[in-house]
Amino acid sequence: MPDLNALVRRAEQLDRAMGVLSSFDEGPDRVLCFKQMLLLEGHPEYTRHFNASDTLSDSQRTYATQQRQPFKARYREWPAEETACP
Repeated sequence: MPDLNALVRRAEQLDRAMGVLSSFDEGPDRVLCFKQMLLLEGHPEYTRHFNASDTLSDSQRTYATQQRQPFKARYREWPAEETACP
């Protein structure tokens, strides 16, 4: 049985990491942030948008890009056994 304190600690860490992604508005900016991260992961098909005017500002794009590595590091450290459903 997993250590409950460890699970809570990991959940809090993931919550902080996801907070970066959630810091974008719930409108198109959030979607564009996720698309930017997918582009950085090597998925060029996410370059196109439904509306040509939908774009992140330079500062938003820089912020999303800078936050990618810390997010990936936190996620990579998350033990697989703690993410499995019972």
